[in-house]
Amino acid sequence: MNSHRVLIVGAGVLGHRHAAAILAAGDQVSAVVDPIISRAEILAAGAQSFVALEDALKQTNLFDIAVITSPSRDHFLQIQLLAMNGYPVLVEKPHRIPGQEFGFGMKGLGYLEKVFVGMSTRHWPGVIELENAISSGTLGKILNYSDRIGFKLEDGILPPWYFSREISGGGILITNGVHAIDRARTLLKSNLVLNSAQLTKLYASHECEDSAEIRFTANGKVAVDISLSWVPYAPIGTGITVVGTLGSGHVAVDGSWNITTTKETRSGIAIDIDVLPFQRQWSAFLAGMPGFQISDLEPTLNQIESIYGQYGIDTIYTS
Repeated sequence: MNSHRVLIVGAGVLGHRHAAAILAAGDQVSAVVDPIISRAEILAAGAQSFVALEDALKQTNLFDIAVITSPSRDHFLQIQLLAMNGYPVLVEKPHRIPGQEFGFGMKGLGYLEKVFVGMSTRHWPGVIELENAISSGTLGKILNYSDRIGFKLEDGILPPWYFSREISGGGILITNGVHAIDRARTLLKSNLVLNSAQLTKLYASHECEDSAEIRFTANGKVAVDISLSWVPYAPIGTGITVVGTLGSGHVAVDGSWNITTTKETRSGIAIDIDVLPFQRQWSAFLAGMPGFQISDLEPTLNQIESIYGQYGIDTIYTS
């Protein structure tokens, strides 16, 4: 089987994670785009490097697949440039930031069918186990769903653009909340009805929210609580927890998981969340796995836009 020749747009941390998954599958990074050419050259490791996507597109027979790992604001245009030229695209979440629209809606945008959104946490073994336990009825009737994402925000852990509304589209809600809302919709197989939200800015230097407490209802009855936080301390109680009438399940932030029911207890060990999910995601992308297309993720982006539109940001500085 011939290996795929891949263009990576964006040579930051995520570009390197995707490159490692591509190489592990026996495929080839044939070109890299980054506005800082030295970064592109490092990731390219001898392949061709460009400072602009338009320059790479001028080349013929250079690549047959593209991966977008650039800052979020750029995803929208880069998807269109690549997809309209016929290239299958794997784009890091979010595929667009709030306020960006495809202009004439989703209908008729056939060229977007080969765009796969990189929701890496749905490729965690524990998340897959939990989804199967819910859908099979192993946990019984679902009573409560909670997802707590928390990070100690140390200096340099995220690039500065993550805290710029213009570039990132928002704060923790768009950065991490897109994963949490997408997971809830997927695992519960339901649209979410928004009940309340509170967005809070904790750091004076940030433009956007560092904390988001959101309450939804799924399937008409299930309480869905999503808690997101960038804080100056090590948070506790993080992970996904689902409670049902016959059992419950939990997936921790290190990827370990546990499912306990009236009949059995099963568990799985921690994983390298920067390696295994990206390898599985690459295989899913190449196989055309359903559920990760732009039309599947648009409801999540619409939900996030609704939250930003309805709720202002409270300010509580930590220092």
